[in-house]
Amino acid sequence: MVEKNLNELKLSKHHLKAMFVSGMGFFTDAYDLFIIGVSLSLITPIWRLTSSEIAILGSSSLLAALFGSVFLVGLLTILAERKFMVLRLL
Repeated sequence: MVEKNLNELKLSKHHLKAMFVSGMGFFTDAYDLFIIGVSLSLITPIWRLTSSEIAILGSSSLLAALFGSVFLVGLLTILAERKFMVLRLL
């Protein structure tokens, strides 16, 4: 029932805004991971990095992205819910 109603809605400015915001979120995440690879290839000869050091630097960026998306988003959701609950009480 709900899915049918959502599929039949006309395109509005709220849909476009949601698409833009989610697209920019994906762009910034992808850009971060892309730039790390490019910068590693540029600084490897300057810093004389070994292949294991390159692997550690590259994988740490992926682990940091995973940590941020799993733990920090959950924490911010909890904090934002508390803030809005307090605002509703006022």
